[in-house]
Amino acid sequence: MTKRLLLFILLIGSQARANETLSVKVDGKELISYQAKPMSEPNGGDKFKGSNFFHPIKTPSGFAVTDLQPKDHLHHFGLWWPWKYVATEGRKVLCWELQKGDGIIEAKESKLTKDGFTAKSVYIDRKAPDGPKILINETLNATVSKIIDKPANGYFLDLEIIHEVVGDKPLEVTKHRYSGFCLRGTHAWNNDNSTVLTSEGKDYTKSNFTKAKWVRVEGATENDNTGGVVMMSRPDNHAHPEKLRTWDPKTHNGAIFVNFNPVKDKSLTIQPKKKHIRHYRLFIYDGKISSEQAEKLWKDYSETIPKKSTSLSAFKVTPEWIAKIEKIAPEKPTVPPLRQRKALVFSRMTGFKHWVTPHTAAIIKTLGTKSGAYEVVESDDVKMFEPDTIKQFDIIILNNTCSDGKKRDMFWDVTKNEEKAAALEKSLIDHIANGNGLVAMHGGIAMQNNSAEFSKMLGGSFAFHPAQQEITCTVVDPKHPLLKPFDGKPLVHKDEPYLFNNAYKDKNFRPLLEMDTTNLNCGNKTKIVRSEKRYVAWIKKYGKGRVFYCSPSHNAQSFENPVLLQFILNGIQYAAGDFECDDSPMKIKEK
Repeated sequence: MTKRLLLFILLIGSQARANETLSVKVDGKELISYQAKPMSEPNGGDKFKGSNFFHPIKTPSGFAVTDLQPKDHLHHFGLWWPWKYVATEGRKVLCWELQKGDGIIEAKESKLTKDGFTAKSVYIDRKAPDGPKILINETLNATVSKIIDKPANGYFLDLEIIHEVVGDKPLEVTKHRYSGFCLRGTHAWNNDNSTVLTSEGKDYTKSNFTKAKWVRVEGATENDNTGGVVMMSRPDNHAHPEKLRTWDPKTHNGAIFVNFNPVKDKSLTIQPKKKHIRHYRLFIYDGKISSEQAEKLWKDYSETIPKKSTSLSAFKVTPEWIAKIEKIAPEKPTVPPLRQRKALVFSRMTGFKHWVTPHTAAIIKTLGTKSGAYEVVESDDVKMFEPDTIKQFDIIILNNTCSDGKKRDMFWDVTKNEEKAAALEKSLIDHIANGNGLVAMHGGIAMQNNSAEFSKMLGGSFAFHPAQQEITCTVVDPKHPLLKPFDGKPLVHKDEPYLFNNAYKDKNFRPLLEMDTTNLNCGNKTKIVRSEKRYVAWIKKYGKGRVFYCSPSHNAQSFENPVLLQFILNGIQYAAGDFECDDSPMKIKEK
């Protein structure tokens, strides 16, 4: 940062609340005050000793756009971001209405940074059975920009809010109509002199419970001037674009209340040892900003998301890695095999070549050898599917068998002959229908991707996948015998999140693992993907045969998890006929 652009930011105590606030000066103007300690003399008494909020936030001309403890809502604090309810270990703690004496967010420490400050706070359950208990540790990173002239005379306030659960139990942020990131506008604004506009074109009368990327609040300031604030939610936030909670302007004389609420429709679970992060930006300004200018501000903000590599590094199968898998593989199968089966592990790829393919073959072989459930024959020769050859196998395991081109037909890719390709596919389908087992691992579902009967047999066909990212897979039925290894806990790993055709519409399978799409980033398809449940592992009957599909995983690192290894063995044994379990189609079961 050059001296010319240097933000001469000073951290000083507010004279109004000595040693309680941190104030930021930019170009000699005090613009922002952060409540760094509980208020010593709050309106309403000790229960309202709030902290960890901003007030006042001022435009460059010195007009405050926030309000503190208005008479109609003493628990409103300028700009603040509490969860309404957090639930853990059987307790549901109210952290919003401080007058209830239930939960409270308390700022603990803060320090200056080169362009803002960082602060630490805690969520406290004040009524815990054994005395006050800390539920969440929060870190706030605040960054302030220089004052700029366009699109209006103003500056940016960027906030990063990081939550970490205290203890080893997950915490649920319970869905509610208001919760999250809030602005209580200045008491000077009302129905007659202020406006609200959202990114979706909604005004204050129509914005409640609608989604928004940004919200512009604008109103009269001193001397017949205008000022305002544009509130922006970053695209990688939970449940973005977030639902809004706003007031009916007929109430409270049009007082401004704007809340980005990511848990309006669905509760959020924060796992232990995993950070939950939210990002917001405010542009505080004098003058006026059009909707087009606000949209440009948000687009510029969206481009600040760090470009990170989401892919894990590929590595070769080594004796050391196989030894590692052998050590963590199940000591014995969940159910004893009725007899030892013979399994074909078919690993031909004419399309995308997954680097994990040899690793997947290795873990399948290790599981079979250690459990005694099956012996493996590995091959990439399509002649193995000819009727006289395939009949020797009890289980067919398709290992990332991605096909190529518009046909998406593995057998045609290899033979270049329509008749031969059709005969080999029919041989495979008939073999399974006659009472044998089929397992498809990850890309195996794309082997005959344009075949309606293959899709029907397998339960779906490959549609697309976004970039690799952290995926949380929850168990659909913790009591299902194939899912016992998870003990009701989710599988969290980095993967290519596969999405499918046919599978979700027909649901002709018994789902095992569901992908949490809440934070899934699928680009312009994100909204569609999040619109319904997305399953990534299932079982089903096909004729007299049994089918197991397992999308996890694109990465060999995922297999370094004994729980996933046990699950895969369970699925293979289901296909072999060792498991007696519910495999009825969902669409039948749900009637």
